[in-house]
Amino acid sequence: MESLNPLLHSLTYMAGPSLAAIILNIAMCLAILKLSRHKLEPGHTPLIIALCFLGTILGVIAGGSATPLGQSLVTGILGIVATLLTYLLSKESAADWRNLMPFAMIALLVAAFAGLMIGGNYKAVRQSNEESMAQWQKYYEVVMLPICTKELELLLNHKALPENYISQCDQAKSIIEQ
Repeated sequence: MESLNPLLHSLTYMAGPSLAAIILNIAMCLAILKLSRHKLEPGHTPLIIALCFLGTILGVIAGGSATPLGQSLVTGILGIVATLLTYLLSKESAADWRNLMPFAMIALLVAAFAGLMIGGNYKAVRQSNEESMAQWQKYYEVVMLPICTKELELLLNHKALPENYISQCDQAKSIIEQ
């Protein structure tokens, strides 16, 4: 079960909030589009949904990444998206798509911002866990290891531990029980 801990940790701190942000962003964008004076065409909804997913995922990657690789990936994908938006906003594009583009760009930016917050939070939680682990390892090396070594040394030399002493290490407990 312990092998599933990273997956459960990612679901709790990254995937769940990302999915909630995507759904909320899609609902808000589509509601605003329905309330606006522009008519929603058949291809508009999938574009908004795709941009919400894209923005959130890129934001999570950029926010949670500690390496330049994640940032390079984000830059490349944003270049592709910018090219697509430039094409859709050009003179040859259909007029009904031009009305959608401001909403689509806002959806992308809001989703990216939400993703950055989620990714940054995930990164902070991960760093906090790593610091906790480092502190525990230092405590184990400096405090627990010498105590256990001394206990085991006393027990292996057949010397009694002090009365009312509570053993600090599992190996010593198993020797005492024998």
